Amino acid sequence: MFEDSENGLTSAHTSKGLTILLKDIKEPNDEMLEKAHFYYEQMYDLLNDLDQFIPVMDMPEIQEPFPQSLNQLTVGIHGFGAIGGGYIAQILSHWDGYTKPKRIIASTRNSLFREAVNAFGTYSIRYGQFSYDERIENMTIVDSENEQQMLEMYTHSSLIALCLPEQAIEAEAKIIAKGLYARFNSPLETCIEPLTFLIILNKVGAKYLVMKHLREALLELTNDEDVTEHILKEHYFCDTVVNRMVSKLSNQNLYRQLRIKHNFLEQHLEDVEHEEQIEIEDCNKLTQDQQNQASLYVDNMRRNFQPGHILQSMDLILFHSETDMPIYVEKGSPLLEKLRQVVLVSQITDIQLIKNRLWNGVHAMLAWYASLLGYESIGVAMGDHSVKAFAENLIREVKQGLAIVLPNYAKDLDRMAQSFLDSCEYAFKDPCQRVARDPLRKLTHNERVIASIEVNIAHDLSYKNLLKGAALGYAYAIQFLEIEESDAIKHLHEQVKKLDMSAAQKAQLEVELTQLVQYLFSEQSKQPLNMNIVNSEKARTQYA
Repeated sequence: MFEDSENGLTSAHTSKGLTILLKDIKEPNDEMLEKAHFYYEQMYDLLNDLDQFIPVMDMPEIQEPFPQSLNQLTVGIHGFGAIGGGYIAQILSHWDGYTKPKRIIASTRNSLFREAVNAFGTYSIRYGQFSYDERIENMTIVDSENEQQMLEMYTHSSLIALCLPEQAIEAEAKIIAKGLYARFNSPLETCIEPLTFLIILNKVGAKYLVMKHLREALLELTNDEDVTEHILKEHYFCDTVVNRMVSKLSNQNLYRQLRIKHNFLEQHLEDVEHEEQIEIEDCNKLTQDQQNQASLYVDNMRRNFQPGHILQSMDLILFHSETDMPIYVEKGSPLLEKLRQVVLVSQITDIQLIKNRLWNGVHAMLAWYASLLGYESIGVAMGDHSVKAFAENLIREVKQGLAIVLPNYAKDLDRMAQSFLDSCEYAFKDPCQRVARDPLRKLTHNERVIASIEVNIAHDLSYKNLLKGAALGYAYAIQFLEIEESDAIKHLHEQVKKLDMSAAQKAQLEVELTQLVQYLFSEQSKQPLNMNIVNSEKARTQYA
């Protein structure tokens, strides 16, 4: 029984109730304190005590509904891309299983996605493996270019997931710094509590990179080292490892989806004649007419969107996702301790290393091979026995090296590897072009491919398939990025020189890799893998 007055407390005590006294304007006297089983100055203190006895819920199933009750938290996603919108939004919506944040704010520069989500009020993630669409609600999308909206996200949020590509970190650090500085100077109650950052970056040492650029941006903003360090120490910066493949709908596919839904709305309202359907070629960029038309579609649907309206039964599919649920997060923030999909780990660098080598490295080599064979998506490519066998052989070689480097995780590697292969087999919406991008960066000496070769050579393990994978990366760069073969070979030599191995081992690796690249992509034929690839928008002919 909750009471804040002497009379009420006396009545509750007389009735043999469990009495909880909350502080009112006056301080409670000794007689009141004797009658109270518990005394709290504010309700939040009680909730904090109670929270210690609330059981942590298990990892949710893919089709398990989100909690219906809302808590008082606002959370943010800095970067509404594939991972931000197709994975982190789900994690934030499941929250602890009892409640979910009252509001999720996400930022993007994509005006079509922003207007569409804000018009519908919701969007959906499609899990093709289960033919299941999951609806994300309470989402507001803001413009990444609008500084005021971004500052509002930073001052009102308790948690922000940084879902940015590596090359964007330096530029985005400026607005992050402004957000933290605004929070530092804000009288808002939410700004008193520390902000938790989830650093979602596909890179070993992601936290170091973010902190480096953020410290520089804050120092430039405040011109005070003490203030800069004070602001950074106020908040929790948590490294993460994501184990899920997500692909974002292209602008063209979203445009077609909006057009279909808009036509459905027009038919329902019976006030507009059907427009003649025009075939649109499957390229990502919209024409100006399409952009204008899409804005009209969104505006019309926004004006007609009301509770119980037909638009509420329309799902706006924005992402195609695989089904891996857990996200590995570095321990530190109390806010993360009960989130259902969060697996807290002490040594996040170990998980990052496994992710970088076992998932990212094999994924990239698989995509290079599939692209050179003419396949458009990872899922379709895995239907080719040679591609699947190549992936399995790569996994085996990488696992052998990791089992020596990280012996404590040796038993977990099989499970992680199988999870990755299963995801690849269903990744029909995961374009090879997306996974294969930026090959020369992925082929640097300390990155996902060459680093695995170095480990296997050091421990006298097989690396034949890894060698082929690296050569395929250079062949991909020459074929699709029009990099000169001489430049690719020069890059190769530079990376081998930086490896920590004997001069003889370096010389042997350099010769093996150079010969393989030249074999895969000879000056004479320019036909990698003996494939006759026709670079045409309509078709690619391939010969097994």
